[in-house]
Amino acid sequence: MRLFHIVPKLTMFFLFVSIVVYGGHAATVGQHTVTIDVEEVGQPADVTIELFYKDITSEQVSYLIPYTIENLQVSDEQGRLSCTQRQLAIGTEILCEPRKRNNYSITIDYASDSFLTPLPDTRQAINYSYSVANPTEQFVVRFILPEGYGVVESNGSASVTPQLAQIGSTGRRIFVEWDRQEVPLGDTLAYSAQFENLTFLQRFPYIYIVPFVLIILVLTISLFVARSRQRGSRVDEAYHALKSEEQQIIDYLRSREGECKQRDIVKALDLSKAKASRLIADLEERALVEKIQRGRSNRIRLRD
Repeated sequence: MRLFHIVPKLTMFFLFVSIVVYGGHAATVGQHTVTIDVEEVGQPADVTIELFYKDITSEQVSYLIPYTIENLQVSDEQGRLSCTQRQLAIGTEILCEPRKRNNYSITIDYASDSFLTPLPDTRQAINYSYSVANPTEQFVVRFILPEGYGVVESNGSASVTPQLAQIGSTGRRIFVEWDRQEVPLGDTLAYSAQFENLTFLQRFPYIYIVPFVLIILVLTISLFVARSRQRGSRVDEAYHALKSEEQQIIDYLRSREGECKQRDIVKALDLSKAKASRLIADLEERALVEKIQRGRSNRIRLRD
């Protein structure tokens, strides 16, 4: 498979040269996680980069993104981080002044339409490449596919590169994840996965689908009604005794079908990370919500 080589070799050469020009690494990275969330084909993907620095020896930390970006936000444990951007021939360089020199975490969020490539037969390829600018103990890349899509299989194996990948589910959506240890400075990493729509209409004859879908629909509606009554009674009983901001979190979760990322609550309700964590912890103590940790991020769900 050659489709994952979306960044030309010449660009990768300049990426490596840029590392040398800036004088080698200025930090040691304990963990570097890249999550590319493709909620809908044809729309920009949401990208979250989580960096845990063990030590920082320079006045600024630098991160180079060789893709088109929009809606860039950078934050640390204390909230939004003031950073500058510099446009280079090879991408956008982000320069931030760290608040700590050791055991320091930074999160970079942005959207980009640079990752998807259409393929024949309604298939899609998602591709990501990165040239390592700091020695990294653990490098994790995660692709989250749109709902209803799955990884293409070819000759009995998944069409992913590198082949050593974990393929799993978040409950509603398929993800592909790679985990590499001890990545040296200057190493170039490339990842790719082919995926396709797995709707029933593409898999089975129409005559067999209708009764099957009707049965599933009836069962789903029954389960949804039962869970809604159970969930609604508990939350409704406690709702009027909650603080205004706690009620806003409950209302937002209901608008998102009972579950969303914690960072979505922070953005939608204009809360600091610390305050959102306190409010969610209070709701957890009342058994109204539950926090589900996935990697270095959390999802919040209304309790049944």
